[in-house]
Amino acid sequence: MQDNQLMPWKDDDQARQASLSVGDDVVSFPVVAEAIERELRDQCEIKKPHRQAILRKTQKQFKTLHKGKESLNDKQSEAYLFSAFILWIDSLIAGRHLQIRDGALDAQALAKDTFEALS
Repeated sequence: MQDNQLMPWKDDDQARQASLSVGDDVVSFPVVAEAIERELRDQCEIKKPHRQAILRKTQKQFKTLHKGKESLNDKQSEAYLFSAFILWIDSLIAGRHLQIRDGALDAQALAKDTFEALS
């Protein structure tokens, strides 16, 4: 595994496929429970203005890469899938950032349930 990989779990035998709908397209990407939990916690620990700025940047990068997805190199393809993963986690949180941050909603249980629901 290289240190600069965005998704070091992408070749993990335990990884399952998650998906994000983009218009008429569906983007599938590999996830593992630990990555889901880590990203849930990461997104919830960041204050709202900073989180929104990161999400805007991620959405912009995703849209740019999505337009030329057929001609992406390996590094760009991984960035594209990682951006989809970040946006998917944001949709999974669905405005419950404070509940997760405060412990009212268990990030580990949410990650486990989400992972188990994937086929």
